[in-house]
Amino acid sequence: MTTPTKIVLGGMELKTSTSVDEKRPFSMVLWGKSGCGKTTLAATAPGRKLWILFDPGGTDSINNFINRGEVVVLDTTDKPNAIVERFINENPLGLEQFLDQNPDIETIVFDSTTSFRERCLQHAPVKGKAIAVDDPGQAGYGYRNRWTLGAVFHMLRLAQKKKRNVIFIVHEDAPDKDTKGQIVSISMLLGGSLVEEVPLNFSEVWHMKDSGGKRSIAVRPYGFYSPMKTRMFKTDKGTVFDWNYNADTDVGLRLSHVYDKWKTAGYEKISLPSATVAQEKK
Repeated sequence: MTTPTKIVLGGMELKTSTSVDEKRPFSMVLWGKSGCGKTTLAATAPGRKLWILFDPGGTDSINNFINRGEVVVLDTTDKPNAIVERFINENPLGLEQFLDQNPDIETIVFDSTTSFRERCLQHAPVKGKAIAVDDPGQAGYGYRNRWTLGAVFHMLRLAQKKKRNVIFIVHEDAPDKDTKGQIVSISMLLGGSLVEEVPLNFSEVWHMKDSGGKRSIAVRPYGFYSPMKTRMFKTDKGTVFDWNYNADTDVGLRLSHVYDKWKTAGYEKISLPSATVAQEKK
């Protein structure tokens, strides 16, 4: 067999083929209203999870996962807001070395991006003396946006380098309404251009909803809800699927099951994980 000739551009070797044996982690934005199940779904992701917590009490719903050793928590909620600056460098908190020393950590969860960006805004007056806490102005929001995007960029880059899955949890914003009070759109609670900029480099952007005890996940925009996208699922027969899982008994569909199916398929797109998938209407 002839050895393929290396192709080089600018001193860098070009990739000419892919291997199904190569581990391909996913990156995800998971957004929705409080209590819809985002935290629980993220806790079912592959392997042991490193949970970077910014929401006070944010892990109360997954204590059973913590007690089983599936989740380890880095709780920043009692730390000064200056903690946000430690996430805007290439190796936040020495995370690269930590992952090298803990290969069983397969997924990083950032909970939540909404709370992180709020803490950025609260910390902004420390950096800009003219920025008021109660009225941050353009300069304050500028710090918030740069720090939030910086944290997202560096976490994504590090997760890719170390071949770990990464999930950013985001809260849902109040509906945007027109002058007649009619809903125009519903999106993430991030503010300004962050709604468009944060999801750009993620492979999965999913929206969760709890409608009277029935939980569903949408992987494409529908109705008033946006943004969503997926590289994992086929969407020709639907874009929404029901999510049934009992955290107390650990019975039901785990995110790790979805990942394993995707991996078995050679990282080609797979069908939505429910026979009852449907295109949700406005």
